[in-house]
Amino acid sequence: MKRSFLAALAVALFIFQSPLALAAGKVFLWKGVSGQSTVYLMGSIHMADKSFYPMDPAIESAFAESGRLVVEVDVTTVNQEQILSLMMKKGFYEADDSIENHIAASTFRSLEDYFGQMGLPVEMVSRMKPWAAYMMVEQTELGKLGLDPALGVDMHFINQAKKIGKPVGELETIESQMELLAGFDDSVQEGLMISSLGEREKRQESIRGMVAAWKAGDAKKMESLLFEPLYSNPSIYPVYEGMFFARNAVMTEKIAKMASPAQPVFVVVGAGHLLGEKGIVSLLMKKGFVVYQIPSAK
Repeated sequence: MKRSFLAALAVALFIFQSPLALAAGKVFLWKGVSGQSTVYLMGSIHMADKSFYPMDPAIESAFAESGRLVVEVDVTTVNQEQILSLMMKKGFYEADDSIENHIAASTFRSLEDYFGQMGLPVEMVSRMKPWAAYMMVEQTELGKLGLDPALGVDMHFINQAKKIGKPVGELETIESQMELLAGFDDSVQEGLMISSLGEREKRQESIRGMVAAWKAGDAKKMESLLFEPLYSNPSIYPVYEGMFFARNAVMTEKIAKMASPAQPVFVVVGAGHLLGEKGIVSLLMKKGFVVYQIPSAK
């Protein structure tokens, strides 16, 4: 259950026009330069498969050049028991309450139908709050596509860094990420769950599109796929504000302070955090960094 939660949280936080000119033959990596300081910005897909590897030589070269890896959260150092305890507190109702009391009857029927199609009882999530049930559904859908958090882009670099003794820093904590999701009101949490339960074939097609966009270094396509729900339904802006825009601003401040003339810093965050006018790439440019997307070395 612990591993399932952490994987689902990664998905939630994955669930991922750039201000830069885009061209074919690029990778999902940007280089930012300010004076003598350099930062690399790697867009991650938190659940991936073996087809992502080996990575483009341009990516591995930038990582090798860097003196430090920085990720959203280093899940390899997470206190599992503490997180499970927090999950029970933030993601579950008390024994006398259930998800059915906090969502519309039609949404609950969709939840029942979903688990029924999988041959599972809806009671599995009856005490989960909508955001936790949403993550379980998201993880299940990505798993059907063969995507695995153990093969995610951020995990790839964390494992490499630990193997060679490269320092690993964090921009957030897993507790703060969980607090973020638990902090949405019932209607927003229900909206997230509805987005996962409805039109699952279209959802899987979108995920396949994101994977293809990442492999092609196509930031414009990635942004379109990640933010299409917001464009078509502005009422869910609070979700994007909480999951992307507000966090982007905080992470940008930290990244700018980490930049040092000594050695480049290699930063890996969910791909969606880099894109758009409120993405980290744009925000660093506003701070005076010269930022450009790196071409493929293949």
